[in-house]
Amino acid sequence: MQRLCVRVCLGVFGISLLACRPVLAIGWEEIVLLLALLGFLFGPPLFRLYRRLQKFKSGPHLKKKRNE
Repeated sequence: MQRLCVRVCLGVFGISLLACRPVLAIGWEEIVLLLALLGFLFGPPLFRLYRRLQKFKSGPHLKKKRNE
């Protein structure tokens, strides 16, 4: 039953893509809104990961290995 639903949804989406006029139209406002939303969602965790990687790269465990 679930495969039938997926096939029907993909069929409807495929037919809408073959239409003469676009059914799904995205303008610049929507793209900017989507990028801003993605930035707010994924920006802080990626920034924290970047800071932790920088801290890890210059950590004391590397200084001990260099001195040996």
